Amino acid sequence: MIYNNASRIIRAGLLNSVRFNSTIVKPSLSPALIDLRIGKIINIKRHENADKLYVSQIQIEPTPTPTPTPNPTPTEQESTVTTAQAQAKTVQVCSGLVDFIPQSELLNSHVVLVMNLKPSKMRGVKSEAMLLAASNESQVAADATNETATEGDQVNANVNAKAQVQVELVNPPMSLPLGQQLFFKGYKPADCTNFKRLKSNKWVELAGFLKTDSDGRVIFDENSDGKSSAVLGSDLNDDVCVVKSLKNCQVR
Repeated sequence: MIYNNASRIIRAGLLNSVRFNSTIVKPSLSPALIDLRIGKIINIKRHENADKLYVSQIQIEPTPTPTPTPNPTPTEQESTVTTAQAQAKTVQVCSGLVDFIPQSELLNSHVVLVMNLKPSKMRGVKSEAMLLAASNESQVAADATNETATEGDQVNANVNAKAQVQVELVNPPMSLPLGQQLFFKGYKPADCTNFKRLKSNKWVELAGFLKTDSDGRVIFDENSDGKSSAVLGSDLNDDVCVVKSLKNCQVR
């Protein structure tokens, strides 16, 4: 989810998406189309022209090993690490998390990035990727609708619903390195180095099947008979992506 232009499209059609359809619907697309990578937020600031947005620099490859300096002072050690980190590849991401997660909590967080969406400009600032996050927004909206049906107070229901919305970043396994390719188990991409750009309508469909399960694990839920949901992880070990507390919630 990272509340960029693609996220607005998803929110607009969420209640009519395949996940909330009363019939069992299988996805027509494979989640292997999504380029998912591990990154680390190494710098973050408020967007100068948008109150709800952060602008983050996210490292997407391991920090180069610096050349050792004999008997370095603490200042020299810190400078060497900073220089090496600056040499690592980064992407810039705008995220609408100001109302949900403190800036200090986001700094140095390991995150999951959707890398093959079309870059966009948000209030004049380029956003090159999308952070993956879970939200209880759809559950809160459903509760507000039920409350309105009984009380007939739409305004109060909307205000209360907004206050109850929570957002949590998807946490990649700390055992995996920055830049590591992630995929839903059973859907490993045939070529992890050459992803096609994912069009907005295709992303909207695929995002309709992303959620957290009852253990907080991130899954691709096909909602199909007799088939287990695919968990987001890697082929390096059995560790999987999770969220802090939002279970059985939407991920986008």
